[in-house]
Amino acid sequence: MAIMTSTIGLNEHACNTLTAEMIYTAEHVQPSIHLITRMKFAKGERVKQIPKVGQATISALTEGEDLVDSQALGLTYVEAIASEVGAKFIFTDVLAHNLDTDCMRICGRMLGDGMGRKREVDIVALYAGCTTTVGGAGKFLSSANIMGVISKARASKLRNPLAMVIHPNTYGYVINSALAFGATNYTGISAGSAPILKDWGGLTIDGVPMYHSGDISIISGDDAWGCIFNKGAFAIVEAWSPRVEQERDASLRATELVITSDYVVLEIDSAKSLGMLYDAQEVSHSA
Repeated sequence: MAIMTSTIGLNEHACNTLTAEMIYTAEHVQPSIHLITRMKFAKGERVKQIPKVGQATISALTEGEDLVDSQALGLTYVEAIASEVGAKFIFTDVLAHNLDTDCMRICGRMLGDGMGRKREVDIVALYAGCTTTVGGAGKFLSSANIMGVISKARASKLRNPLAMVIHPNTYGYVINSALAFGATNYTGISAGSAPILKDWGGLTIDGVPMYHSGDISIISGDDAWGCIFNKGAFAIVEAWSPRVEQERDASLRATELVITSDYVVLEIDSAKSLGMLYDAQEVSHSA
């Protein structure tokens, strides 16, 4: 168990100059949680059943004849079971005294970034499991074939609002191949989240906003999975949102700063997403 003390090199490198010298671990942006459905577990509810129904078929009628076509609800359920995640820092009184800034602020920032990254990684991992996919290994996404992706999504009855999340390098190839596009916000989310999402893209093609997530992993062959989806395709279901607590350990002369959350991310409707496999090689920055 790591305990941060005053003898780990921070005196030499941080004391009196910490504010200027402290470099937070670089974190990738995390758009995905703002683009999917968010739900809560009720008090005492450990397993949430999310219902899904089929489609009704409307038939032509003949005057004077009884309507005989009855419909089946086609009710199915997706089950969600939450799991706890968390992390903590332990820093001694001596370290806290020697630093010229607030340990709580430093550790809180790092824990918050880490929790955001954890959730983003969990969500983007779902993209590779989509039932229907487009693209392929070694294929580059351009402003030309991206219309094929959008057209297939609409032909597959993925309803608006749609959004697309891809690797930053894949996003870069689209930008390179495009002459000019307007920027807009994703209209299917709350007004409060819309300004946040402007930091993660803004390129909109035929009404579909595109965002990039650096937490999407590059697999063999420099390819990476992205996704075009309706907000109802994926969900995060929370027992509790991320919470930060601190606890004093007098005998250790130290303080623990803890962050925890209890949630699950899952696909709730496979008919509302298309997995996108495209090349994610680094875009040339010297040619």
